[in-house]
Amino acid sequence: MRTSSDPPAPPKTNQALDRWLNSRETADYLGVEPSTLAKWRYQGTGPRYSCVLGRDPRYRLSVLEAHMESGIASNTVEARTLRREARRRRRS
Repeated sequence: MRTSSDPPAPPKTNQALDRWLNSRETADYLGVEPSTLAKWRYQGTGPRYSCVLGRDPRYRLSVLEAHMESGIASNTVEARTLRREARRRRRS
């Protein structure tokens, strides 16, 4: 628990947002299983990633945050619309 005498947490810097995460770290960050990330890569529906390392994809933290921001809704109708649009993109 943070007390009033504790210093505030440092703000995220560009260096922190430019950090690359492996699949396990990314799955933990997003709260999904690594197999879900693999499925998203296959379907082309998940966050963008670097495939330079072949079978070891890497995800940039700033891209993960942008991916999550793209799905933010202010109400259930908007959330339903976002999910519907995502499904349409997957089919095409």
